[in-house]
This record gives sequence, structure tokens and C-alpha cells, in this order.
Amino acid sequence: MLMPRSPPLRAVLLAALLVLVPVAAAGTAPAVAPTADEASDRTPPAQSVRTTQANVTVLNVTVVGRTAVGAAAEPMVNVTGIIANELDLNVARVRVDRRNDTVEVLANRSDEAVLTALREADIDTEDVAVRRGVSNATRDAVAAALRERIVAAGLDGNTSVAAAGDSRLRIRTTAVSTVRAAVTVRGDVGIVAGFPGTDGHRRAELVDASGIANVGAIQVRSGGAPYVPVTLTDAAARNFSRTLVDNGFTDEANTSSCRYDESPDEPGYCIFTVIDGEVVYAASLSPGLADVMRNGEFVEDPRFVVTAANESTARSLATTLRTGPLPAPVRVVNTTTETDPVPFTTPGADTASPTPTPTPDVDATPTAGDGDGGTPTPDSGGTPAAGDDGPTDEPTDAGAPGFGVSVALAALLALAAGLVRRRQSP
Repeated sequence: MLMPRSPPLRAVLLAALLVLVPVAAAGTAPAVAPTADEASDRTPPAQSVRTTQANVTVLNVTVVGRTAVGAAAEPMVNVTGIIANELDLNVARVRVDRRNDTVEVLANRSDEAVLTALREADIDTEDVAVRRGVSNATRDAVAAALRERIVAAGLDGNTSVAAAGDSRLRIRTTAVSTVRAAVTVRGDVGIVAGFPGTDGHRRAELVDASGIANVGAIQVRSGGAPYVPVTLTDAAARNFSRTLVDNGFTDEANTSSCRYDESPDEPGYCIFTVIDGEVVYAASLSPGLADVMRNGEFVEDPRFVVTAANESTARSLATTLRTGPLPAPVRVVNTTTETDPVPFTTPGADTASPTPTPTPDVDATPTAGDGDGGTPTPDSGGTPAAGDDGPTDEPTDAGAPGFGVSVALAALLALAAGLVRRRQSP
């Protein structure tokens, strides 16, 4: 019987080498790193640079207000109401912290005006110091409200807000005009009735942001102005309907009678949309809605539309109706441009914030969710940016399937010795 002929020793050694020494997988680093010149020759230009991003505008803003330190208020005195009345402000613009003896005035008022208002509230001002700015708690509340507006406007993917020191915020965005409008609008939205009175034209507030139960999507009538559908709370609906009925809006002669554009001083029966004290739209009560109010049906289904002059105003109106007014007004101090921006990140409420580099007048530890307000450092780890392959490990012998080169050579020698003995045996 014929026995199979053993393969030549050289063929066996070559086959063993091919099996035992692994070939680098496609796409992995070679065993010997190329020189810089070789790497530049081998790597296509599109893979050697980061993906270009749009320029990012940075809005440096400050929260407007004054803080009186050392203002010890009497426990039983309505300090908030007295100060607000003296400064001609809504009570929401004044915050009294009796524990820390501070009073915040969330408006642009002079130091002397604040001190005068404190004295009217029976606060001894001899040791009171009034400084420009607000507390960190108020700054953080404003930052949270701005983030809510940004999300409502659908800009959270390209806009971020971070604390940047006492009373200061840093907003990065690629939609600068829209974000600037959202920042500079305080957001005090009200629906106000204007009507003739015995002593001239009168106004009465129908509803503010607290009376809005639901805000619908912006719609545009064919050939008409854009509008925002809203639904009122039960309490707001009763006040809305009662005020219009009691002041003659539902009378047949007074529906569709607003002439604000032609005669602002004597506009007739108008329903005004007011943002931050400015009338942005004036409209008449329609005959159909007047019938619903006369019959008492409006309170059962308190839906109506708020009309705006244009789509930009309608978007701003819808956003402020959904999110409410800012806790304090803000002012854009300056803007800068990032030509090599890093990805947007806005820490959430449950995200720990890094500690910023402290400055003499800055609280160095921001509240979680505010970020550090500093400039993020590229290539700081984490998810690589578009076009960045991330860190590359140096190749080692550990890439072989369970053994190194020295073990493979030893195995080759042992195999070769065995084959020689087999060839020499009878």
C-alpha cells in the first residue's frame, strides 16, 4: 500500500509561520508606526481634519437687578408689597430674604431709589449696602427659564446656557437672532381689555400667563395674520368672560369695533395682546365669541386665539405663553464669535457641573446644571467629534491570538524537530 509522501520541511515551516503569526486586521494600526510624512501620504485629507462646524456666537449677558445687603425686615410688615409699590413694580420683582437680611429688586433701579423704598418699609438703612446684581439663586433660576425657552423654541441642539459668575450667564448659539429675541423679551404676557369709560379710555387685565392652561401650535389663516390657540384655566375663564360682558364687549354694537391702528388714543372696544408692557396686537371681539360669552358657554369651553402681527412675534408669544416670564430681566453685554467651536452641551438638572476658575467676585461653585461658564477644551476625551477617530493605542504583541512572537517561534522549532524525527524513522 502506498503511503502519502510527507511535504517538504520548507513548506511545513512556511505554513506554520502563516498560521502562528497573525496578519493585522483591516483598518487596524500596523505593527510599526509610520513616520509623520508617511502618515500624511497615506491618510486622505478628509479624514485628517475635524468636520467644519458653523461659527458659534457667544452672548455674554447679565441679570439685571439690585441687592440690598444687611436689610433686616420686620417680621410682621408687608415689606415686599411696600417696596414694590414704592418702586412701581409688580410684587414678583421684589424678593425679601429675612434669614440672610437681603432684599433683591429685580429691575433697573438706582441705589438711592432702593434705599428710599427700604426706608418706606421701616427698614433701617444705616448699615445697608446696595450692590449691582442678583443672588446666585436668582441667576440660576433665570438660566433654567432660558433653557426652557430654548427647548420650547426647538433650539436646544445648537444653543447652551451656563453660569459665568455673579449675575452673569454665557449663551452659545448658532441661531443668534432667535435666541437674542428670546433673551431680551422678559415675557410678561397679558391679554388686556380696552374700552371707553366715563373718565376716558380704560383698561382691565383679562388674563396673564398664570391663567393659561394650554398653548397650541402656531397657525396662519389664509391671507391673514398668524395666531396662537390657547385654553384658559377655569378661574381665568370666569374673569375673562365676566369682564368683557360687564364692560359692553358682547353688545352687538361693540363687536368688531376696535380701531386701534387708526386712533390709538380712542380705539373703541379692543382686546390687546401685551408683552412686557407693549401692545403687540389689537383685535375686536368677534360676534361669534360674543354670543358664546353671553350664553355662558365660554366658561365651559374656554378656548380662543391670540393673534400676532407676524410669525416672528407669534413664535415669541407662543414660547413666552408656554414658559412664563423670566424671573428677572437680562441684558446682553457683548457678543463674541467662536471660529473653532466645540460641541454644544447644556448640563441638565441631574448633571454635576464642573467647578469654574474662580475670580475675586465670583462664586466659584455653580449650582448643578449650570456648567462652569468657561471655554470647553477640545480633545478632552469622551465621544470624539465628527471626523475624529479618537485616541489610538500603540500596537503590542497582545494582539496575537493568545501568545506572543517568542512562544510562536518555540512552537515552530518543536514542530520542526518532530517532523525531522518522523522523516528519519524507518
